[in-house]
Amino acid sequence: PAYEASVSLAGSLAWHFAQSDAQLSFAGQSYGGSEDVYEFLSHLATVTPTDGASLLDDLAVSDDYNVILTARPQGSIPTRLWACSYFLFMHEKEAAVL
Repeated sequence: PAYEASVSLAGSLAWHFAQSDAQLSFAGQSYGGSEDVYEFLSHLATVTPTDGASLLDDLAVSDDYNVILTARPQGSIPTRLWACSYFLFMHEKEAAVL
């Protein structure tokens, strides 16, 4: 349930920002990235939890601002991402409230 709530929140945020005329690109585990919100929502419809490498370890820093949903603990976030990102830490307890 917590994972599904997090995926639902990711979809809601994607849709919200897509409707606001913001310039967007989407990224996710096992997702190549795209600016098309419908492609991203299709990906979210089939996504499953993994124990593999985290996308955050390879996410490049740019002039873009990131909104990142993650289950990783705060102390494990790469330092380079803190100045250019807003983090939503999705822990089982908090996600259950959603």
